[in-house]
Amino acid sequence: MSQNMAQLPLADLKRHFLTCPICLDTFCSPKILPCVHTFCAPCLIKHANGRTRFPCPECRQETPMPSNGISGLQDNHYVTSLYEWASSADDRMEYLPQPRSDTSLGKCNRHTDVDLSYYCLECETEVCECCIPEQHFSHREKITVVENRGKFDSVLLVSFEATMKKLTNQLSLLEQEEKRECEQRKVAAAREIESAGRKLVEQINLQVYQLIQQLQALHQDSLLGIVEDKETIHNYLMNMQQWKQQAETLLRRPTRLDEVEQVQTKMRSLLDDAAKCEGLGSNRRPAKYTFIREELDYRLVSIGRIVEDCDIGEGNENQQSASMIRFGREGSGEGEFRYPSGVTISDEGTIFVLDADNSRVQIFDSDGKFLRTFTVLCPEINSNNTRLEGIAMALDGNLFLTDQTHKSVVIVNQHGELQDIKRLDMAAHPAGIAFDPRTWNLLVSDVSKHCVIVMNPMGALRHTFGSLGALDRQFNQPLYLTVNARGEIIVSDFFNHSVKVFDSEGVFLFKFGSSGTGDGQLSLPAGVCTDASGNIIVADRGNSRVSLFDAGGHFLKHVATKQDGLRAPVAVAVSKKGALVITDGSNSSVTIVKNFICH
Repeated sequence: MSQNMAQLPLADLKRHFLTCPICLDTFCSPKILPCVHTFCAPCLIKHANGRTRFPCPECRQETPMPSNGISGLQDNHYVTSLYEWASSADDRMEYLPQPRSDTSLGKCNRHTDVDLSYYCLECETEVCECCIPEQHFSHREKITVVENRGKFDSVLLVSFEATMKKLTNQLSLLEQEEKRECEQRKVAAAREIESAGRKLVEQINLQVYQLIQQLQALHQDSLLGIVEDKETIHNYLMNMQQWKQQAETLLRRPTRLDEVEQVQTKMRSLLDDAAKCEGLGSNRRPAKYTFIREELDYRLVSIGRIVEDCDIGEGNENQQSASMIRFGREGSGEGEFRYPSGVTISDEGTIFVLDADNSRVQIFDSDGKFLRTFTVLCPEINSNNTRLEGIAMALDGNLFLTDQTHKSVVIVNQHGELQDIKRLDMAAHPAGIAFDPRTWNLLVSDVSKHCVIVMNPMGALRHTFGSLGALDRQFNQPLYLTVNARGEIIVSDFFNHSVKVFDSEGVFLFKFGSSGTGDGQLSLPAGVCTDASGNIIVADRGNSRVSLFDAGGHFLKHVATKQDGLRAPVAVAVSKKGALVITDGSNSSVTIVKNFICH
């Protein structure tokens, strides 16, 4: 093991195995959570922030706080031992690469019989293996082997320098052009656009105000009539109540005949008058007003257009390439998210985003415009510690939500009204959910039991498959899943860095992906979905990208990457019109790839 470790640069070893995902520094007092993720004790103290339960920063699984705080969590002795080994490797100089035999190497001035086999990138000088521990030990991670000394093409170097000079001049010209363009943004045209827009908004706002005032005046007339009728009936009731009490008093004691006759006469009179009130309100026609919207041609409300100063015909306008739309930020307001963990899209293109830590669903149109939001209101889950993790949509438009806290599947309509609850007594940590349109079966992934649960439309258990491990029918935290047109079940195997495909009965078919950053490789895959052609889209969370594979699991391309603003993509969904929607847990945003169509 020591020889293999020596071939791996210690910097890479520390970065992959000895670095805390929160502070991105070497572990300090490493603590292991029940979900097997490891973090520095000080980082966990800041992350927990005094809470009795807190989510894992990596997989979001909740961890109860021990009675004695973070110090009560189990120490990760493996990480500590690995760090001690790596530190001792520094002292043993096992980090040094092996030099090749090269007769062109010179000799060291201080150690005259030793070849200058190495090069210190920090000091930019050749060194021998004896100089390293004496003068360059602090630069040991920047030591490389000297190879092919004196064999470089000098003509190539001259040509290279000439090209660099040309590119430098070209860069200077572009910088000057950039400066001019920035200055042009401040010209009067921008101010004129803003002014025209403000005037149009003012006109629309004035019309909105006038229409609302008119509507309120119409309703006010009807309301006054209702109030008057209510007051009339109320007065009769009060009067009749008093005379009823008077009559009951006469029945309980001896009384004169004229007194009895007086009370009876008054009561008969009130009965006749009250009969006149029986029709109040019943014959009233309910006031109902409908707003008829005038469909405006968008050209009628245009505030203008921008043209280039030179004379260019309209037929030469550039065609705009399909774009990415990104919206959302950290928060609890409209269009803000606290870990958007799931997404599904209706046939009409309406986007439903599960805002997990805000315990709600937010709805947007196909361009990312906020429409409405709802929380799921029912006695079983209406609590502050409810954790909703997965979302899927049935053929009838109802939404299925996995409730981790109460181990159930909650079914609501698109306005959040409760339709049904399916219990998951067999589950430990339900996460992803999928709907099979062929059989109406529900499929739920359980990240704690490392399996997939298959239920019939009535919510009864059909079967489960999977267990902890790295074999074909095993998982290490199956996070999300989907069902393709053939009924095949596609599961993201989070810590096995792969995607596995099964038939409808859970029989293993094939898998793809392996740990790495290359094309076709995956790191902590999360959301999965398929497009109309059966291609498989994977949220490659650890690599900050979304990748496209064909139906057989062969890599096609990267759809969106870190350069497009992705940090930790969580869930993916494709609309019938071919738009791809991506949720991002790190920057609390949603990205719409408008031109995503792959045949």
